[in-house]
Amino acid sequence: MALPYLAARRRQRVHRKADLRIAALQSDLERLSQPRPTVGVRLAIRRSAGTALAAVMFGLCCWLLFALASFLALKIAQDPFGEVDGIPPGTYISMLLTVVAVRTHVRYQQFRQAAVVLTISQAVKACAEARSASNIVRPMKFTALANYLQDVEKAVLKARRTRQTVLLRSHRSARLREHAGQVVARLREAEARLDTEPDEAVQEIAHLLMTIAENYTAGRVGALLPEAELTGRRSVRDRELIKLSVVVVTLVGVAIAAPLFGLPEGALLPVLGGVGLLLLLLVFRRKYRQYLDLLPFLQGP
Repeated sequence: MALPYLAARRRQRVHRKADLRIAALQSDLERLSQPRPTVGVRLAIRRSAGTALAAVMFGLCCWLLFALASFLALKIAQDPFGEVDGIPPGTYISMLLTVVAVRTHVRYQQFRQAAVVLTISQAVKACAEARSASNIVRPMKFTALANYLQDVEKAVLKARRTRQTVLLRSHRSARLREHAGQVVARLREAEARLDTEPDEAVQEIAHLLMTIAENYTAGRVGALLPEAELTGRRSVRDRELIKLSVVVVTLVGVAIAAPLFGLPEGALLPVLGGVGLLLLLLVFRRKYRQYLDLLPFLQGP
């Protein structure tokens, strides 16, 4: 009896949370003189609330499996010919984590798809707050809006993968990549109007964001914005992989060159940590925290 009761209570909390998010989005759109969100957008918000826990469980299981695999590899490297009596407890833990990860993977994918709409709704909220803010507070609200728009740009550039409407190496990917880059260029053009026509720009940005959300939830990743909005605009490229490559290659170069300059062995890790953190700050700016996992030596021994 306890489990069905707890499950019912959780469903109620999830529904209440989704209703609050939808109501907040509708209120923000009313403040911006924009129409109500479509059914697809509302369903995506509900789906994100219902799959958030499974997504967290999937991510946690994957992280723990990686940690166990790393520990096992380190143990084997230290004692490659060591004997093992019976089945190690880590094996049972790995099997359990694998089962949970497999069971939650589908809902994790659903959460990833719906999370794009959540990102857009946060940007819409920033638009509403910027429009109603006083002249003293408005610059800070514009900065917050710019940060949210960067998150939207990232989501748009990856929309073809998160929506899972095409194969990884499909011939359609090139066209979708070009379209996503044009959508980002259109958003940046609207954002630039914040410096000249802020009130009109905020409304325009909100309209573009909701159009993107509606088309994305309908599966039209190749038509996130109408063609008339994109004609003549140069596509923006996703350079995240290139930036990561620059950071990794630079760190490898520093690690190879450091001993040649007489750097003591004990000082190599602190130097790599400092250089790596500086590179992440320069390349990714406020997003640098997302890539700190690339620098495990920053965590210390």
